[in-house]
Amino acid sequence: MTTTGVCENCGAPWHENLACCEYCDVPIQGRVAGIRCPSCSEVATADARACPCCQQSFTKGCVFCGQAAFLTAGSCPRCHEAFEGAEERKAQRDHEARNQQIVGLATKGMSAIGQVAGSSGSRQVIGSLVDMIIKAGR
Repeated sequence: MTTTGVCENCGAPWHENLACCEYCDVPIQGRVAGIRCPSCSEVATADARACPCCQQSFTKGCVFCGQAAFLTAGSCPRCHEAFEGAEERKAQRDHEARNQQIVGLATKGMSAIGQVAGSSGSRQVIGSLVDMIIKAGR
């Protein structure tokens, strides 16, 4: 961490990328506060990607598209999904997609059953299709 001056309140050295004195928490004149570190509680400038004191990352990844965003962002800058509750929504959508896939397989299986019903060896084909549908549902 680079020292760039001293605090007018307590005389402690200022450090690069901090918006407040790390000792007395008084804002450093001319610097805009950005984010309070969730790990060590120091206040970093708005452009910091990590805490200058403890190196805690100030970014998070979107579970839908993988885009990185600041911890303070309410939604993903790429896909605009809200970060709050994102894991639960993603799990629900994945579950629904899986169910749709199973329904699609069942529909294809029933169509095939209708085509082979009455032909020789149809019981064997029907049994194989049912087995495939059951395995896909696991």
